[in-house]
Amino acid sequence: MWFLSKIRYSVQDSLGKFKAISEQFVHDAISYGDVEAQLAEVLKGRVDDYTYDLSKIRFDSVYEPHVKGAFFKVQYEEKTTTEAGVEKVTVKSHLVVAQDVPDAEKKASEYMKNWITDWTIIGADKTKILGVWHPLNQDWKDDFIARMADLAAAGNETGEPAPTTIFNADGTAKKIAFGDDDLIDEEHAQIGSYADARAEVDAMTPTSGFTIGDDSALADTLKSTLDEFGASEVSVTAEKNGKVTAKATMKKSAKGKLTFQSALGKE
Repeated sequence: MWFLSKIRYSVQDSLGKFKAISEQFVHDAISYGDVEAQLAEVLKGRVDDYTYDLSKIRFDSVYEPHVKGAFFKVQYEEKTTTEAGVEKVTVKSHLVVAQDVPDAEKKASEYMKNWITDWTIIGADKTKILGVWHPLNQDWKDDFIARMADLAAAGNETGEPAPTTIFNADGTAKKIAFGDDDLIDEEHAQIGSYADARAEVDAMTPTSGFTIGDDSALADTLKSTLDEFGASEVSVTAEKNGKVTAKATMKKSAKGKLTFQSALGKE
């Protein structure tokens, strides 16, 4: 029996922004509980926190694993004759891995060419399905694992956001630069270690400002980041010396601390 799972989760980029991700999979299972157990197994290590919807789905055939491409739903009419001599037409569907619609229809025609019943392909549509989990078929399992690795490589996985990059391997502060322009002034860049950075965050006043060089595009990015993490009264101003200063009023909270770290550490 085939089931369709639809999962939803969020991923965080290097600036701390969250993006909603939705994925669909087909499962060979005996019950909804079986599908839930399969999801926990196949998503482990890639997606840790997700919501899901499950439903039954009808495919008369699913093919082929180890073929690069997307999943297409190919519909066809099958004509049969009852014992009473009455002709019966039934619309059925196959799930086919293919490069495009013509390729999907071609593969379906090849798959059904030796059938004794009469059939006519109606058409094919690309689906949002990203993988088929068939626990008793090693070929499909291997295909699914490879597709999940591709999704992870594309960034579709949950986890910690990218670490800050203002410190060298020995713990000393490094100069953060964008081309030849300094992004963070000496006063805030030369902190020394992560522990010292946290100490400065803890001691900071509710209203803090910092100079980030003369790249206005970067200033806009930083402003967006501060907004994302809960800062209020964010402003970006240009000074006469050509430098751009970003100022934010931040609450004394975990969010405020994360905002200040983002300003220091995100490239």
